[in-house]
Amino acid sequence: MPNWVKNAAHILTLTVAFFSIGLLTRIPALYFSEIYALHALLASPFYAILVGCYLETYKKIYPVAAAIVIYGAYLGSMHFIMALGAIAPLLFTLGVYFLLLNSDFEKRVFFAATIYASLGYPITVLSGLSFGNYHLAWSSEQIIFLILYCIVSISLGVIGALLGIKIASSLSKQDPSESR
Repeated sequence: MPNWVKNAAHILTLTVAFFSIGLLTRIPALYFSEIYALHALLASPFYAILVGCYLETYKKIYPVAAAIVIYGAYLGSMHFIMALGAIAPLLFTLGVYFLLLNSDFEKRVFFAATIYASLGYPITVLSGLSFGNYHLAWSSEQIIFLILYCIVSISLGVIGALLGIKIASSLSKQDPSESR
């Protein structure tokens, strides 16, 4: 099979996975609509698992980036802030990934998966505040909860990245005939 067909299949599969995660985490977020951007918080560990698992297995970031751009473009057709919540973390992820190019590959995978997954919630909240879609009363209670949600987002991103790397490495040990 030609290499471009494999890459296209990977991009398509990743795009469907991002859409599925977004849709499945949107459902519980609708029931707790008082928490702005809850779906981004809920999606954090799943995005980290997906990115970590893919990078650890195939060692290529461009299919992940292409899938996120496609996903973000579709979200942008619904609202600009939704596109920012998907694509802005990718820019930070690519920056860190390429800064760590000379370091250990597993460290690069860990940071890429963690940064992409962890920044979705804070960037969505900051975008909502910046563009007037989210209004903060600036009470100490709201600020504390926003900080806690950001900490939870980062924690879930770290846990998801570690799980994604662990899943990929355990699957590669089980099936040595897997072509990368």
